[in-house]
Amino acid sequence: MQPPPLSRYLLLLVIVLLAGCSATRSSEHATQGVEQDLAAAGLREADLGAASLMRAWYRSTPEAPSVWHIYVEGDGHAWRGAGQPSSNPTPRQPVAMRLALEDPHSHVAYLARPCQFLQPLPDGCHFSLWTTQRYGADVENQMLAALNAIAGGQSVRLIGFSGGAHLAQQLAQRHPNVELLISVAGNLDDASFAEHHRLPAPRTASPPSGTIPFYSLAGGNDDIVPPALARQQLARQAHGCHHLEVHPQAEHTGPWHLDWHSIEAFLEACQ
Repeated sequence: MQPPPLSRYLLLLVIVLLAGCSATRSSEHATQGVEQDLAAAGLREADLGAASLMRAWYRSTPEAPSVWHIYVEGDGHAWRGAGQPSSNPTPRQPVAMRLALEDPHSHVAYLARPCQFLQPLPDGCHFSLWTTQRYGADVENQMLAALNAIAGGQSVRLIGFSGGAHLAQQLAQRHPNVELLISVAGNLDDASFAEHHRLPAPRTASPPSGTIPFYSLAGGNDDIVPPALARQQLARQAHGCHHLEVHPQAEHTGPWHLDWHSIEAFLEACQ
């Protein structure tokens, strides 16, 4: 026997509320874990101003840096289902953060994406910032402001995971001293990504990286950005010295490791 309409409505409402509470708890737990891990590694939070919808952390030594290593997080928990934006984009697996924690360099920073690790979300956090407009002007401007607040005009190496690699390309067009781009399982070109996954074509073209040296990592078991797609995108986007390194056992979220000895050798060969 079917429950009366009001009962069905109340049941649906309870399910929705429980799902929302579960998502909130997951985001809060992820945020607390990230804050603890970053603090334990000596990274402190940057002051980006009250109007910012971003969080960023950095570690530095007293001496002037020769170059900053800046890590850009992926899209995070952007969708909860097909065509359904999530209520909070905080990543469950913050891959870029893990790579930042492993980096032995003296000057390291980690940029979360807008609205990630914010509890509760401020009014300005519309879901478009982590879905349809995740590479849009508002997001790019906020990311650039955070980058400039930490590194200023100093030399920068940008390391982006997944969609963070796309934003790293965008930032490289606007920061004057980017000397290296590193993509970790990155989607560098929306057009080829959409074609590969049979998605609607994007409205705007992805920006090329110009002649900045580009080091790309792809996972042999990555079904989101497989090696063939990564190779195609790198050839299309990188107009300067570039290299693709395939990790045969890696899935989209890893395991990933940056071999800085190999990366430095690549940079030296690019000179």
